[in-house]
Amino acid sequence: MTGSHLVDELLVQTDWAVVGVTRPGTGHTSLADALAGPDAARLSLREVELEDPAAVSELVKDVEPDLVYHLAAQSSPGLSFSEPQDTVRANLVATTNVLEAMRNNPSSKTFVLASSSEVYSDATAKGAFVDEEADIAPASPYAATKIAAELMARVYSDAYRIKTHVLRTSTHTGPRRASVFAESAQAPVVKVGDLSALRTYTDVRDIARAYRLAGDLNAEGWALFNVGAPTQISIADVLKTLVSLSTMADEIVVESGTQPKRPLEVRQIRPDSSKFMSATGWQPTFEIRQTLLDLLNYWRRQVSRTR
Repeated sequence: MTGSHLVDELLVQTDWAVVGVTRPGTGHTSLADALAGPDAARLSLREVELEDPAAVSELVKDVEPDLVYHLAAQSSPGLSFSEPQDTVRANLVATTNVLEAMRNNPSSKTFVLASSSEVYSDATAKGAFVDEEADIAPASPYAATKIAAELMARVYSDAYRIKTHVLRTSTHTGPRRASVFAESAQAPVVKVGDLSALRTYTDVRDIARAYRLAGDLNAEGWALFNVGAPTQISIADVLKTLVSLSTMADEIVVESGTQPKRPLEVRQIRPDSSKFMSATGWQPTFEIRQTLLDLLNYWRRQVSRTR
């Protein structure tokens, strides 16, 4: 999802040639708008398995990118408990392969890594904003692999002078959000787990803009930034808003306690984004209701195309 919005952002806001990398066999549905848009000639796509070091090395050698945005990941904390090995391969091994390929390519000078605010311990946050110096305490294999990827990126930055900007982004959603996540489309019977947890939701288009701005930063070496909107909302209120926006509100049934409970759960995290805002001028622009409406309309379009 986020990668496709970053492609949109780069094509509109820059004059760069953009090479998008997708996993073999996953298709390019989320890139349909970019491929049909007026700047499609500046976009090329490659299907590469990032867990294959030889394939990644060949890709970087052929493309010779000067700036690499690495957003690919297994990004579901819940799924990471049932598939920890796959999560390690997708999030740490793939990141290492990209960094190693960049090390061997002199033109690849800047690396922007997508991390997550899930790395923080909500037990120490207690509702307060947390800055980049806050304790880390991963509550899922997903979050642990994100910390490991950050550290690997720092090693490569220090050892090989790859300028690296790590963005610990808050939960983000919006159009093209995959159905595996809680706020995306479901059947009229919505099965849910604990709805009381708080999340700092940010619109994916605001996050994509943040990634673009991170690529333009002049800071040398390794730099770490929180990125997210300042407002928290409970998952219960997200569901309530989505139901209120639906034309089938009277037909939707919510079944609580029907989703498996995770061994560990993040209750609330409020990332302090002031450092990134000061460095780039970034500000979130979308309100959560608009984000959820755009997400709902996206899924309405997807469903209508299958009928």
